[in-house]
Amino acid sequence: MKKIALLLCAIVMFGCSDDEEKAGTEVPDPEISKMLFSEFCKSDGIGVSDVTKEEEFRYEDAWLSGYTYTQEVSIADLTEIISHPLTIQYENNRSSVTFTDEIGTERKYTLNEEGYATQCEYASLDQKRQYTFSYTDGYLTQVNEKIMPREGSSDAVISHTLSLQYDKGDLISTISPSLPGNCKKV
Repeated sequence: MKKIALLLCAIVMFGCSDDEEKAGTEVPDPEISKMLFSEFCKSDGIGVSDVTKEEEFRYEDAWLSGYTYTQEVSIADLTEIISHPLTIQYENNRSSVTFTDEIGTERKYTLNEEGYATQCEYASLDQKRQYTFSYTDGYLTQVNEKIMPREGSSDAVISHTLSLQYDKGDLISTISPSLPGNCKKV
């Protein structure tokens, strides 16, 4: 009888599911310090060279701290490497961030509470650009672009809208009535 009671105790103690305990347990995000994307484009042999593109994103305390875009172009026995680093500076308790390239062009972003960009503004030599970004359930769903010529120019203001659609977290289409080449996942 004692063996049966011990067996029942063991079944009760070890046979219970711990799903309730796991339901409240949050799985921590892995700490990331760097992401590197690399793409190799093989020459088609008609005047175009092989190109390797790399994008390196560096992080500190889960915030983007550096970015470098590098292209390696190979023609016959010659190889040229072109690198474009950006410096990143956060301001206003991380509610804004400025990206500055090697020639001094600044892209200023306004961030929301989740750290997503809601606006961007930058000026090049001949124009000024403004962007607004919209999100639904944490997914980027719309980008509005406004391109304004420099003062004194006779060029008109140009506007574009890009809409992004998702299905179960996967991007399935991008639509921009004002730009050619809309994409839909097949």
